Formats: sequence, C-alpha cells, structure tokens
Amino acid sequence: ATEEQLNIVNNKFNNTVGLTGNTGATELQKLNKQGGLSFGVVGANNGEYIKTTASGSNVVADLSDSAK
Repeated sequence: ATEEQLNIVNNKFNNTVGLTGNTGATELQKLNKQGGLSFGVVGANNGEYIKTTASGSNVVADLSDSAK
C-alpha cells in the first residue's frame, strides 16, 4: 500500500464521538484516542437522587436510597 492509501484508510477511522444532554455536551473524543474512549454517566448532586453503576458494557441508572 502507498502512503497515500494508508492515510486515506487512517483518516476514515479518525472520526469523533460526543454525547449531548438536555443541556450541555461532552468534549469530542477521537475514535483513535490513546487508551480508548470514556464517558462518565453520573447522577446530579453526587448521586443524591439518581445513582449509576457501570459493569461490562452496561450503565444502570436507578433511584438512590434517599429518593425511594
């Protein structure tokens, strides 16, 4: 493969990912980011009413004990 062909393939996978909420957005992260991509999913006020637990490929959101 030529250098030009390698650059074309490399650039095809050099896209970005970001998340948006009702307000605000995360910083964009490149797909080829060293160490991989990572976004936090957290409850407001340090999880006062909504707690999140991440395991494997899932993030579970639940009411906190004080909200139940």
